[in-house]
Amino acid sequence: MNEPLMEKIRRHLTDIYGRVEEKDVELFSQLVDKWSEKDWQHPAVLTEKNVYLIAYGDSIYEQNTPTLPTLHKFLSEEVGNAITDVHLLPMFPFTSDDGFSVSDYRTIHPKLGDWSHIRSFSEDYRLMFDFVANHISQESEWFQRYLANDSKYKHFFIPKEDHFDASRVVRPRTSPLFHEYEEDGGQKQLGRPSVKTKSI
Repeated sequence: MNEPLMEKIRRHLTDIYGRVEEKDVELFSQLVDKWSEKDWQHPAVLTEKNVYLIAYGDSIYEQNTPTLPTLHKFLSEEVGNAITDVHLLPMFPFTSDDGFSVSDYRTIHPKLGDWSHIRSFSEDYRLMFDFVANHISQESEWFQRYLANDSKYKHFFIPKEDHFDASRVVRPRTSPLFHEYEEDGGQKQLGRPSVKTKSI
């Protein structure tokens, strides 16, 4: 375990949340260990010469072809090295919200292609991905397992605390701040900012 790094993480968590439970520190420790095991290649330093394209993976398409290789081919043939970095907006399977209501973070949306297309794309351009860590579909396996009270997923989402006062929360949305979800044995109330629901 990287003790200096873990101490920094502990301090940051304490500054943000006021107190830190050992289980949280242990979780971060596991993440740090996994990260440290990887043989990371050091990317080139960012300079004023870097030029970013921010795009959805299906911005350019052709019939009967996954869109990621089409975008890759278009940039290679028509743009070349005028673009150095490509920021792909959500590329995972989703249920709504233009890709931001993610249902599976481990796979690429079939319309776009698969991980092999991402690897091929990365041979010509540095890639950045929109991970959308704060949004997820209510139809995702993670959320459904949470509602089923699967112990592995019990900390994946944060239910509304009884004493939480939402009267001073300001948000640019017309939907309610909290929504009730059916679970095994009752209901859970969670905040909409952390769980994107499928449009009906």
